Amino acid sequence: MSQLPKIQISLRPKCRLALVITIPTQYCRINYNQTLMCFKENINIPGFRKGKIPDNILFQHVGRTSVNSIALQLLIESAYLYALKQESINTIGQPELSEGFNSLLERFDPNASLSLVIETDIEPNPIMNRTRGLEIITQYMKYDPSRVDILIEEARERLSTFKLVKDRPARLNDMAIITLVEKSRGIEDADTDSQPQDIEITLNAQCPITDLVEHVIGLTIGEKKFVTCQVPQDHSQTEGEVYEVDFDIILRELKVRELPNLNDNFAKQISEKNTLDELHLELEYYLQEEAKLSTIRNLQDALLDALIQEFEVEVPETLIQEEMHSLIKKTVSQIARKGTDVKQFFTHEVVSNLMETSRPEAEQRLIKSLALKTLAKIEQINITEEEIVERIQEINPEIIDCKEIDQTLLIDAVRSDLMRKKLLEWLYVNNSIEIQGAEEEEEQP
Repeated sequence: MSQLPKIQISLRPKCRLALVITIPTQYCRINYNQTLMCFKENINIPGFRKGKIPDNILFQHVGRTSVNSIALQLLIESAYLYALKQESINTIGQPELSEGFNSLLERFDPNASLSLVIETDIEPNPIMNRTRGLEIITQYMKYDPSRVDILIEEARERLSTFKLVKDRPARLNDMAIITLVEKSRGIEDADTDSQPQDIEITLNAQCPITDLVEHVIGLTIGEKKFVTCQVPQDHSQTEGEVYEVDFDIILRELKVRELPNLNDNFAKQISEKNTLDELHLELEYYLQEEAKLSTIRNLQDALLDALIQEFEVEVPETLIQEEMHSLIKKTVSQIARKGTDVKQFFTHEVVSNLMETSRPEAEQRLIKSLALKTLAKIEQINITEEEIVERIQEINPEIIDCKEIDQTLLIDAVRSDLMRKKLLEWLYVNNSIEIQGAEEEEEQP
């Protein structure tokens, strides 16, 4: 036992654990001699048989530092695995030397004991204070009949055409093509003005330069006008700092939007329905179902939020990094399906920014996942193999035993979906739920 490493454990924040390992001299020497013998048995040096190469000759060919480096790597791995087994530690992620390998190599002496500190992440140890008797408030999402007309008007705009207008001035909601020339203030020389630029704008409140619309309305084709406009510093923001710019503007072309008539032909164009009345009924049903799903999502979110309020956990960095990479892979996959060259799009800078921005979402997803797993463990909620097979049969019986589908991934996905559903149902049954706004809906005739 005197030849075995000595181990001390120190717990760190964020599910981090430090192993302080002291490796005795004899253990270091035995490991080093084994490394030397491995070199001697696998290297060819003219004039010497394998395994019989003197140490000084070996060092001349491969270098003492190379031998020490390999010996130290093997020593660290051996001591680390021994410590994990001896202390029954389950780790996640990759271990890290606190002082770094190069620093440890500088002080490594095969004929002396060695102390080192290895840090690693461990599985979180969550605490759930309560799972029953929670008071949960959520919001009922009402069906808004006015959205039917909004969806129909949006569809009309998508099918609209534009007709040239020549015999009247520009009006609100017209489509106009104008020439802009930015004027240089305080300088009379026309050469300092900007180059003429033709732009197409819709004469409504959505135009980023709102007062430009006011100046264009009333102009006739070919008419020129000098105007001063308030231009936003950042066009992506509706409100913010603006600066004044002088323009010469010329109205070049004017178009009016022509919307299709609201009739049965229109209904056939945008849907599989034969009449406008049928289209109305379909949109009403769709929006009613959408409202129901929104109410369900609100309830599920409220159930999870209430559970998380009772949940305490430190999430290890390893799990956060894995979840962040998972989110980025999902983003890459979505963009790739659109035909975008992901190698060109996802530069190192873009990926770094994505990693930074995805961190809060990754942490929240992990906390929710860990909370549900903890609930399942406490309340002994499980998914049977029969439930999984039954669910797959509901989805599509043909995917069972299909060689083109990874059955392990399929079963894991179905099990995860069923478990989430069963846990949320358990929370709903065993806690107090108030759905605000549902009573008003019931009172309506």
